[in-house]
Amino acid sequence: MKNLVTIADGFKRSINLSEDFSDIDVLKGYICAPSTEHVVTSMMTHVKETGQASFTWTGPYGSGKSSLAVFFSALCSKDKDIRNIALNKLSQNKTEIESLLNEPRKGFAIVGSPVNPLDDFSKKLGTSNDATEILNKLTKLSQKSNILIFIDEMGKYLESASKNSDVDVYFFQQLAELANRSKGKVIFIGVLHQAFADYSRTLSSTARDEWTKIQGRFIDFSINTAGEEQINLISRAIISNSKPADITPEAKTIAQTIAQNKPIQEEPFSRSLTECWPLHPVTACLLGPASKKRFGQNQRSVFSFLSSAEPHGLQWFLNMTDASSNKNELYKPALFWDYLSSNLESSILASSDSKIWTLSVDGVDKCSVNGLSKATTDIFKTISLIEVFKSSSGLEATKSLLTSLHSTEDVDMSSPQF
Repeated sequence: MKNLVTIADGFKRSINLSEDFSDIDVLKGYICAPSTEHVVTSMMTHVKETGQASFTWTGPYGSGKSSLAVFFSALCSKDKDIRNIALNKLSQNKTEIESLLNEPRKGFAIVGSPVNPLDDFSKKLGTSNDATEILNKLTKLSQKSNILIFIDEMGKYLESASKNSDVDVYFFQQLAELANRSKGKVIFIGVLHQAFADYSRTLSSTARDEWTKIQGRFIDFSINTAGEEQINLISRAIISNSKPADITPEAKTIAQTIAQNKPIQEEPFSRSLTECWPLHPVTACLLGPASKKRFGQNQRSVFSFLSSAEPHGLQWFLNMTDASSNKNELYKPALFWDYLSSNLESSILASSDSKIWTLSVDGVDKCSVNGLSKATTDIFKTISLIEVFKSSSGLEATKSLLTSLHSTEDVDMSSPQF
């Protein structure tokens, strides 16, 4: 099936903000979700109405923070063509956001590293690594043009500061105060993988209090597409002319199941699940929750999974499945269980999900020892995954959901594993 399916270029690689900051190809491939528009609207409302202009964006790896930074910088760009491309990606709040953006901005990005942030800022601005000189240079720049400052991987500076007292974390407070006093001339955004205070856990209580004061200079926004938005992104990332023309029964069943636990629009959600072909709708619903788990942070975002050739992953499935006889074959959750087992088990066992995963593995082993059918074992794997991710997926192991995967005639539901 490898010749039937491709992954959109915009989803194949992670973004390096220093290299891709003005990359028009990255911008063209960007999909603006409603939650993204809400973040942009909220930020610019703060800038316009309160003068607050220092922010942090917090979210797990692969949640789209760096891509959003490229998009937001394009919205603020002095290049009218780039700005218009970005504006045309807005759907709900285009007029409001355009009015809030005001004047275009000169943007620059720094990618954090385990050094003193003053060193990287001095290289970027052509100054010494003295905090006062750097801040004065930024002030002078803002007098000539509105400016936008991004620090991607800001957490690397914070990690370094938590281990080395010579690293100047107070500089971030000074930078935030400069932005907040600038009357909107300077916007500063730091991009983090976890909350600011989490980086200070190993410090003394006095030091943590100081970090809390610094954090208080910023307004934090959670960047993490979920639910319907994430399924829609997956459906757009997978490109194929072989996708079903109509909503499939499996997609409709899964949407009905989730609608009992989460507020979703069933028909659009069913359509998006169908468009995730060749992923089974249950698998599509599990990918997002899996990527947010601690064991999923080892460079395994949803979209890296789609492109990865690791054993039992999607590309492996496409390469191993004969399209001439199995065109309707779907990548089912049991295969995703195999993927996690083959590639991430050591990380799972070191996570908070180790107990339920160990029980799952034990149950699968017993299925094999007792000579149960492959369908029975696959159903057990599916139930196990639904249990691991049930708090965020909205899935339940109902009979209708399970029969969307296998006929009950193929499954020994009397097995002691159930």
